[in-house]
Amino acid sequence: MASLFERGMKKAQESARLQDEAQFTRRWTEGKGNLEEFLSLATASPWTNYPSLAKRDLRKDIWVARLTLGDEKAVLEEILVENAAAREQAKLLRVQLYLKLQPDQIERNLQMISDFLREFPASESRKWLEFDIASLSYRRGEALWKEADALERAGDSAMAAEKRIAARQYLLQMRSLQGEVVEDKAAGIAASDVIDLRGDLLSSYCLEKDYSRVYSLAASMIAESSSGDVTWIVGKVYEGIAMQSQSPPQSEAAARVLDEVLALNSENKPNRDYYVLLAARWRVRIALDARDKDKARQIVQSIQDSNYTPDMKKAF
Repeated sequence: MASLFERGMKKAQESARLQDEAQFTRRWTEGKGNLEEFLSLATASPWTNYPSLAKRDLRKDIWVARLTLGDEKAVLEEILVENAAAREQAKLLRVQLYLKLQPDQIERNLQMISDFLREFPASESRKWLEFDIASLSYRRGEALWKEADALERAGDSAMAAEKRIAARQYLLQMRSLQGEVVEDKAAGIAASDVIDLRGDLLSSYCLEKDYSRVYSLAASMIAESSSGDVTWIVGKVYEGIAMQSQSPPQSEAAARVLDEVLALNSENKPNRDYYVLLAARWRVRIALDARDKDKARQIVQSIQDSNYTPDMKKAF
């Protein structure tokens, strides 16, 4: 039974990421069939746990499968008669499930997390849920800010201003939580999560063109770390981005800073890859602005010749 459940959930998650309607339908149908077969066997079973997996909660998997198949209302009504711990567990599963199946539905996910924390303020999951709120708030704020920039370029300044007001609320929410997030393995928050959120903080100030704040925060990250550390890399990358983004740009200084990052051997180091490739994109931009096509081609070729994953190379 467990393998049926796992296959069904894997296919359901994969289908949620597919843009092609035919591919989505095919994958979702496969996953739905697996989950329905699992539920048919599980609900007829006299066991509360799997016979061969004594520590695995069969009821939990049943809840997740039903939620995935759209039986949300009935599941939540049923747990009203359960004890408080069961209600919290089921509703937490609901939050976790939608974060996985519908990661792009940011506003809905934020609302679900907020509702959960209001109902269960003392939840042991509070720390990582607040981390999720911070991360999702940044993503939504960034998306709205980019929409505002596009509207500005199209000449719709009034709508752009409205978008920025909305975006700023999300960015402020992220900032209010960012300082509270610390590494906590028990809560599922890794050191890399904390660093990534600091990167989001720097990026948020770049969006608002608050470069003095970017310089200050980046300098702190550089000073507190050693050359080549992830924290150092993040500080250097955003220092370079701020230098190039301000008006007028400090292109030569930005190029030197970004070149320091690109000189590192950071291939196949997941915590560093994203930021090194971000540095490469900005360094290419600087080269093209200076009409130095040879330098731009050299950087692009170095990435293509590297050991970065095919998806990373394609995205670059």
